[in-house]
Amino acid sequence: MKPLIGITPQYDNYLGINKISPFYAKAVEESGGIPFILPYTRNNSVIEETVSRLDGIIFSGGTNINPQKYGENPQANCRNIEFERDIFELTLCKFATDSDKSILGICRGCQLITVAADGTLNQHIENHDQSADKHVTSHSVNIIPDTPLQKILGADITDVNSFHHQTVKSLGSLKVAAQSDDGTIEAVYAPGKNFHLGIQWHPERMYSTNIHAKLIFDSFISSCC
Repeated sequence: MKPLIGITPQYDNYLGINKISPFYAKAVEESGGIPFILPYTRNNSVIEETVSRLDGIIFSGGTNINPQKYGENPQANCRNIEFERDIFELTLCKFATDSDKSILGICRGCQLITVAADGTLNQHIENHDQSADKHVTSHSVNIIPDTPLQKILGADITDVNSFHHQTVKSLGSLKVAAQSDDGTIEAVYAPGKNFHLGIQWHPERMYSTNIHAKLIFDSFISSCC
């Protein structure tokens, strides 16, 4: 059977709806999984049972995590915050981590799994939000040797797209898997887990044209089988 992959959406406060770009689901399908968009809930028993029925979870991109979730007050440049999403995803990540479900965090998702692991974030940085088409690369990142990401890609460097203004500051229980030349942490992982990877770029935008992006999804889906 194909693995069932939960994908967390954004929440539009103005319209009162969940929303997500189609690329996450398409990438999951292309790599052999069945995508399932997860609605928010504060019911922990529902979240726990949802995790038990899923084979893997993608924490998708979106707006900022509430800095109070990692012990800080919001700064001026910390823009839109999705409060309900924070509550849902942090609980979801806890249950998924405790049961060693495969986890892939993308952009905000990378930051979310960091906060869930007792890490912290830089609330604002410059020069990591490309103006070019989101489906093309804008800079390179250096892959740390002997990390899960290095084993997935079989490379020491990869070209990525980039549209974020927050980054990982402290790691909590995670480890660094990749950094850009300016020292920005670009990927993190949880040692000892089946698949627990956060990446700051968006491979779902490039999976059909970039072999490294496709390898990330292929490896993630394989780990869910």
